[in-house]
Amino acid sequence: MIQQYTTRLAAEKTLAWCEKHPAWMRLCDIDNIARFYVQWHELSEKEKHLWGSESAYNEFGSKKPKVKTGFITDAGRFIDDDCRVPYGHSAMVVKVGIEAARAMQSDGCVEEGEGNLVAAV
Repeated sequence: MIQQYTTRLAAEKTLAWCEKHPAWMRLCDIDNIARFYVQWHELSEKEKHLWGSESAYNEFGSKKPKVKTGFITDAGRFIDDDCRVPYGHSAMVVKVGIEAARAMQSDGCVEEGEGNLVAAV
């Protein structure tokens, strides 16, 4: 039987987990998540040549994260492998570091209130 895991429950569990682990943030609380993934200008010339164009990379590329990522289960357990995330659990967190998390919160890069959870990438 598949357990129901609502967006609201995911948001609550993930927020509680992030409060205990201040170097991590919910993906839904970060305004611009692109900076955490390898962008076209960061690819080697060889990789750029393989893709052919920036638009092809942006459209079809599986961008590698530059930071650690993970998921929080309904039991508050951290899973670092997206292939092992239970069905329906889509609360993703990224490790940004304590100082970066504080800076993003103080700079207004973090949305206030409940955010919409971003599905696993």
